Amino acid sequence: MPEARGVKRESVKVHAGELTGLTARDVELRQQQYGLNLLPVPRGLPIWRHVFAQLVHFFAVMLQMANAFACRSASIWPGKLGWFSNRYLVLAIACEAAILTGFLFIAPLAALLGQAPPNVGGFLVALLAVPAVLAADAIQKRYKRRVRQAE
Repeated sequence: MPEARGVKRESVKVHAGELTGLTARDVELRQQQYGLNLLPVPRGLPIWRHVFAQLVHFFAVMLQMANAFACRSASIWPGKLGWFSNRYLVLAIACEAAILTGFLFIAPLAALLGQAPPNVGGFLVALLAVPAVLAADAIQKRYKRRVRQAE
């Protein structure tokens, strides 16, 4: 019979040469000595914290900002429209960026929402995602324009 580390041979039930567990007496003694072998049930987060955690996800917010510029026209690239031609959009994106910065860098607020600033790699990926969204939008708009011209 294999020996279990730290367990006396007489404390272990043996069935057909295999270890099957502690004897009932040893279980009772250990429960008296150490208490029941129970893990605490983790409390769930309130729904409002889940909602805020989703809203402040850095990568998603960066993509939303890029998409806001891309969706201004169904056929014209945002750079051709002028990045600052819609003052309200620029103001909204500036407010969103300020709020995101607060959610991530104001320590008590970040802790309350279960957030933290992205590491350098995450920050670079999010920043590179913005031109990727704008490039995909430009390619799609160019393709649509060529299809319409060919008809």
